[in-house]
Amino acid sequence: MIARTLTCFLLPILLVSAAYAQRNCSTLDHWEYVLNKHAKTAQNRALIERHTQQFEQTPELRGDNNILIPIVVNIVYNNPTENISDEQILEQIRVLNEDFGRLNPDADAAWPQAAHTGIQFQLAKQAPDGTPTNGIRRRYTSYSNFSTYDDVKFSKSGGIDAWQTGHYLNIWVCNLEGDIMGYGQLPGGPVETDGVVIDYQFFGRYGHTKAPFDRGRTTTHEVGHWLNLFHIWGDGDCTIDDMVADTPDSDEANHGCPKDAYSCGGKLMVQNFMDYTDDGCMNLFTIGQARRMQALFAPGGFRNSFLSSHGSQALAELKQGETCGDGLQNGDETGIDCGGSCVPCASKITCPAPLSVNQVHVVSKVTLRWEAVGSATYLAEIRQLKPSVTKWASVVTPNNSASVSGVRVGRTYEWRVRSICQTGDTSAAAGVVFVTRSNERSLTQDLPAIYPNPARGQFYFNAQAEETLDRELQIGSTEKADPAIASTLLIKNIQGQLIQSQNLPAETSSNMQVDVTNLVAGMYFVHWVDAKGKPLSQVHKLIIH
Repeated sequence: MIARTLTCFLLPILLVSAAYAQRNCSTLDHWEYVLNKHAKTAQNRALIERHTQQFEQTPELRGDNNILIPIVVNIVYNNPTENISDEQILEQIRVLNEDFGRLNPDADAAWPQAAHTGIQFQLAKQAPDGTPTNGIRRRYTSYSNFSTYDDVKFSKSGGIDAWQTGHYLNIWVCNLEGDIMGYGQLPGGPVETDGVVIDYQFFGRYGHTKAPFDRGRTTTHEVGHWLNLFHIWGDGDCTIDDMVADTPDSDEANHGCPKDAYSCGGKLMVQNFMDYTDDGCMNLFTIGQARRMQALFAPGGFRNSFLSSHGSQALAELKQGETCGDGLQNGDETGIDCGGSCVPCASKITCPAPLSVNQVHVVSKVTLRWEAVGSATYLAEIRQLKPSVTKWASVVTPNNSASVSGVRVGRTYEWRVRSICQTGDTSAAAGVVFVTRSNERSLTQDLPAIYPNPARGQFYFNAQAEETLDRELQIGSTEKADPAIASTLLIKNIQGQLIQSQNLPAETSSNMQVDVTNLVAGMYFVHWVDAKGKPLSQVHKLIIH
């Protein structure tokens, strides 16, 4: 279940690190390391490929039974942010079952060979020693991050030792170094490191994940590798194949979502989970990919032992109602964890009514509102359009509003909102706002005298935040202030030297802009004085960065 807390700031997330502007899967880097370290790996791979070809060419080897894979999620964290919640873990299991079961809400008819893989996932119900488990293990580590050299998979190097990899899919979630988002070990490698590693920022759906990879598809992609799938472009040019007949040839990875892209003589399947496109673009495995994965579980297959794994609790053993939180569509459910004896399934076609926008709180805050659709959970997204386009920032909320901080005067933003269960990415609730300064006194009274602070390039002075005497009385009835210079802002350095001054008009605005582009980084002091140099308020500390 998605946490019911509203993140009240979106714009800081708009500044998405450039390191994650494009997907980065390190499976091949890891596989090269495995091949060099373990001599038998190449031979194992040859046997697996021969078995896969036999399976694909022999229809009678294909069974009709669904494959249920027990998962153990190993959380290795150095700080509380990396120690993700049980709810976010369960949400990732739901994503896996949606994606591998062709139950994902964004599934479409663009590619007729899109398929249900026959594979489902469940957090382990039983540990290797036979004791009950929730399938989640956690360990604090002194390591700040991990590489693709499998250190996270061993307790002696700061990680967690795997449970039996022939009976459990081990997934390690940690802070991966650099721009690595995840990697999966292809079948045939050493048993002690078999599994998948995901950076904590890309595990689960929405919430604290990082856009545009915030819908759990990084794990879907890496589990695809674990199930013997290669990148859809074969990691080569048009002559290199991904070993799947019904995926179009491609000469390189695709990024973003270029749905009309063509190469190698045909249209590219950029929606495939094994490409490098954004999470919101991916939505399918093909029939050929499904068969390639299923071959692993056939008699003689590399992962056949999972069919007798003691890690899963048989679905028949689950009491009615107990299935509502296991991330599977089972029991009398009509969807994953919904319908039947569970909560009603939300409609896939509902969408919030159009957005409205509150007056901007001067330069820092705006509130988006929309009409509620039943008891849906919403995904609100916003990005800057001008002066330059930034990545979408998002927040998930059960409320019909979201508060955005960090917006700036003179910049244009667009936003959209949709119910999470809505089909596709197009939202009927959208809008654009040009941020201006508000003249409403009530909106400025809660702002500090100087903001933002620390500042860069400019700051704003809010006189309404100051508790001052009547200016005419303070100046004195016999000495009138110059109407053109009613008061002045003085900026001094830490040695008390005057660095800059700015005259304020008699009717001091609540949000006077002060240009400080000429100031070097450091600490300064801001004085507000009258025409005679007498202070009108306390001295304020200002940080320039």
